[in-house]
Amino acid sequence: METMLQSSLVSAMIISGNGFVFSTLALDIFVLLATFLFTWMVLRPAAHFYIHATSLDKIAKLGKKHWFYGHIKMLGSTTNDHLKSMARISQSFPVMSNVWNGPIISVLNLYHHDAALPLLSSGAPKVEIGYKFIRPWIGDGLLVSKGKKWKRNRQLLTPAFHHKTLKPYTAIFNATAKVLLDKWKHQINTPLEIHEPVSLMTLDTILQCAMSSKTDCQLSSGKHTYIAAVRALSENLTKRFFNPLYLIDWIYKLTSAGRAFYRAADVVHLEAEKIIADRRKTLKKCDRANENKHASEDFTTTKRTHLDFLDILLQTTDEDGKGLTDKEIRDEVDTFLFEGHDTTASGDHEIIFC
Repeated sequence: METMLQSSLVSAMIISGNGFVFSTLALDIFVLLATFLFTWMVLRPAAHFYIHATSLDKIAKLGKKHWFYGHIKMLGSTTNDHLKSMARISQSFPVMSNVWNGPIISVLNLYHHDAALPLLSSGAPKVEIGYKFIRPWIGDGLLVSKGKKWKRNRQLLTPAFHHKTLKPYTAIFNATAKVLLDKWKHQINTPLEIHEPVSLMTLDTILQCAMSSKTDCQLSSGKHTYIAAVRALSENLTKRFFNPLYLIDWIYKLTSAGRAFYRAADVVHLEAEKIIADRRKTLKKCDRANENKHASEDFTTTKRTHLDFLDILLQTTDEDGKGLTDKEIRDEVDTFLFEGHDTTASGDHEIIFC
């Protein structure tokens, strides 16, 4: 009996020992795999960006920088501070400057057209580090996408940029601008806050021109939900570039700025989906009216010599007969709503201010 007990204990120790060896081997493999992935996915890109940023210093070095913050501290903590700082920098460096946004990433700022021309005419690939921050907002549309996807979607959307499509929009430009001027004519000789009304005017324009959506948003009272969401997105996205730790996605998502950014992104996505759904309903009504040979108001307004941007998104197909997915359509609507109103409004603000 004693012999059998000793034999059982030895067997248990061997099994336990084998299990310990196996566990140690599995842990070693896991650590090696984790180290490889961290090196490949984090350290390798970081080294690439650092080397690239350092090479830009050879042609546009701004000056002494902090080892961790780079030039962030000298730019200020708000967007207004940033703009004023960049204006001062452009006076000392009239051609270009390399601004470090942390320990490994820099942004080359161009101030002279001779420096901008080679960059604008370059066929260099898009840098993922810059575009990945805006992707939760506008998706993988033409601004962000690259390679085969960009080429395919650009070909599908080419008719939307034809001059015959764009020419009729001038009447809409004039009409939306008149609404803005009619609002302002009652405020002569008084200070004007131009951001909100100009943004509403450009939003009204892009909605009517590209999305066939007439909302009378310029006449609405109070803050417009979409405009407020875009402002929140812009402000909280900018904060990522003023704090190196915010460049890490999971840290940014835990911050108040990150949470506000993703809440605002949900708002603009819902707005885009509503616009798409409304247009789909209108097009279906038009199809039924055409089949039944009954004229309706919707059909009359849609039966044109051209299709607008959203119509093309909904109806276009490639050589294989495949159209854009619902996600791709929303990404393009998000992209063009943002670029079509916010970027244009920013330019209008500067012109009116000057």
